[in-house]
Amino acid sequence: MDAYVLIVGNGNGDQPIVLKRGRSYGIGRHRDNDIVLRGRHVSRHHAVIFHDEDGWKIRDNGSANGTLVNGERVTEPCPLTDRATIIVGDVELEFGLGNAPPRNPALQTPTDSCEILQTVAFRPDALDALYRFMSGVMKAPQPRDAIISALETIHRLVPAEVVGFLGLGLEDELLPRIVLPESARREYRLSKRLTAQVRESRRSIWLRSDRATLELDHPESLVGFEDAICVPLLSGDALIGALHVYQQGRNFQPLDLRLCEIVATHLASALRLWRMLAQYEEENLRLRRQATPISQDLIGSSRAMQQLRERIARAAKDLSTVLILGETGVGKELVATAIHRLSPRRDGPLVTMNCGGLTPELVQSALCGHRRGGFTGADSDKKGYLLRADGGVLFLDEIGELPEVGQRHFLRVLEGQPFTPVGADEEITADVRFIAATNRDLEQAVRENRFREDLYYRLNRVQIRVPPLRERREDIPELVHYYLGRLQAATGRSLRITPQAVSRLQECHWPGNVRQLFGVLDSACCFLEGDVLDVEHLCMERERRSSGGSATLPTCNLEELRRLAVAQAMAEAKGNATRAAQLLGVSRSTLLSWRNRTADEQP
Repeated sequence: MDAYVLIVGNGNGDQPIVLKRGRSYGIGRHRDNDIVLRGRHVSRHHAVIFHDEDGWKIRDNGSANGTLVNGERVTEPCPLTDRATIIVGDVELEFGLGNAPPRNPALQTPTDSCEILQTVAFRPDALDALYRFMSGVMKAPQPRDAIISALETIHRLVPAEVVGFLGLGLEDELLPRIVLPESARREYRLSKRLTAQVRESRRSIWLRSDRATLELDHPESLVGFEDAICVPLLSGDALIGALHVYQQGRNFQPLDLRLCEIVATHLASALRLWRMLAQYEEENLRLRRQATPISQDLIGSSRAMQQLRERIARAAKDLSTVLILGETGVGKELVATAIHRLSPRRDGPLVTMNCGGLTPELVQSALCGHRRGGFTGADSDKKGYLLRADGGVLFLDEIGELPEVGQRHFLRVLEGQPFTPVGADEEITADVRFIAATNRDLEQAVRENRFREDLYYRLNRVQIRVPPLRERREDIPELVHYYLGRLQAATGRSLRITPQAVSRLQECHWPGNVRQLFGVLDSACCFLEGDVLDVEHLCMERERRSSGGSATLPTCNLEELRRLAVAQAMAEAKGNATRAAQLLGVSRSTLLSWRNRTADEQP
């Protein structure tokens, strides 16, 4: 039959812990034990209670101070009888068979907060503290500062031993963020079971010393506390986090719960506004970065594009890390955007990090951010890509170009470890989904020791290959007419293209893919005197002759298009290289390398 253990000594509370047959229960001071005891003479992994064919037994793990059952020291697995007294170090436990003893009916748990709204009266100091928090929360420089302010307010008003914030990211991932006081950060962990109950019910949970209410399959480190409160942070229907408040030696009062709920409500509103602001800022940067008004939709009705859309839809719901593979210009960023917009994180920001533009010296600052004075020239705090993407998606463009030191830093973040901004002392954990893209063969890079194997396998959870344009030539007419329509709207011209010109475009190899195709159309329309675009207007390389004299299929001159694009962007930006790079959607260093290459090719 099932059994229970009652902890009756050394300030651990008077908590019945249900024991289920078929599994063992570790007892000790370390938080990984099933039954955590806080006695000074309790070993880290002191003893084990287990059930076998002969019944319930206890085994000492060679502890320094031993284990006693009914006054006898345990030297080998010892049978446990009903009402047996167990001494673990300096903590007394009572073992019982059958159901746990009934709790005090006066302690009703959990309590619906609606039932206590009419029973609380706020003290003047509590009202003053709430006013200061609510008026200052939106002035906090970062979301983390607002969270700390909320926890400090609760810790000041509520007699709590531990106060914590748990940000809720992926469905199976709980992200501990901040615990106060600082000394409790490593000693205690926030209860996943309380969080699961809040996630399911979308309301506050007030434990009030009753573990049975949560129907725990096995106990956890929460047994070290007398009472606990867990309050959800709701943004509409979405749960973005939870506040945990734990107490030793006494129970919370209705006023304590109400104060926690008020703080949680205003903190949730602040975090929601920050997330929306981050999303709008990143969207604004994305729109400004685009050189041409290319739609965020994927154009094409071919079978290859239909399969791509199906994979995007599945990847969006999966929430795992995605690796997008494809040649330059196929639209990998559009695929990442589509995944983000179809995912549960669509209300969060989508942040793009160009891995090829990072130097080894700047990787940590770019990824993790820095504090003022963290290094020479750091005259202000700056958020890194991870915090900018908090609550959303970080798109790692050209991940194959990431320097080795960046690969090392990034692997730690992917494994869920906290990071520290340059010049800061505190560790931070960001709630981010990662989507990576590359035009390189990462498997070959791993074999050549240019890319970390462990990072490759961590990134390659869900893989999506974007087909090159030459594998879906049937989409070219649709792409051409779509883009000419955008040019018409932008210029007011009535642009048309002849069937012969479309056929010629379908014959090209397109090493630069969709980006190159749009570049050809841009160039043709720029120098077109009329409104009808024909074969002669296409900026194509002269047809080359084979040794037999027969004409080969024409190919597009990518370098010529690049020279024209750079010249046009520099002219529009009035010689400002940074602005020109933004118009072209590339980094400033990439633009300068293109200009240098053009200069070297001049006769």
